[in-house]
Amino acid sequence: MEIRLKQGARVKNKPDVIYKALEGIRSKNSGDLRPENVVEASRKKTAPLHNEFEWDDSEAANNYRVEQARSLIRSIDVVYEEAPAAQTKMYAVVNVTHEQLEGEPEGPKHVYRTTRDILNDPATRDQFLARAIREAGSFMERYANLSELSLVFDAIKKTSKQLMKKTG
Repeated sequence: MEIRLKQGARVKNKPDVIYKALEGIRSKNSGDLRPENVVEASRKKTAPLHNEFEWDDSEAANNYRVEQARSLIRSIDVVYEEAPAAQTKMYAVVNVTHEQLEGEPEGPKHVYRTTRDILNDPATRDQFLARAIREAGSFMERYANLSELSLVFDAIKKTSKQLMKKTG
């Protein structure tokens, strides 16, 4: 068995260190792994996962509030008059460059934009569609062992191939 990090994971330790620590915590908790147990087991400065967490309470509180803001933004859905049977997210995350955001430091940033604005801008729409395809691929990987979803997987594969032909 090979232990790897998910693409884009923002961690400080190597995957095998994280895995070993998580398995130790799980084994001490009757085979269950709960985030609360991971935090508690990581409090000591000598704990293998200690550096994965923000221990400065004011910084952690601010980070938590930012996460609450993300949750708040993601909680709003919209129903458009032209498609009353469909409910969709009002805002979605896209990547933008620092050139697109005045006064921001260099590097891509994640921002929320209205779904309508995203779909009306060809470049942003392509980015949004590419993310949807990646997420569909992740869904297939996560549930690959469920043969009951084979029709869903076939539809995802077919749609992905069609989109790849269109976008080149």
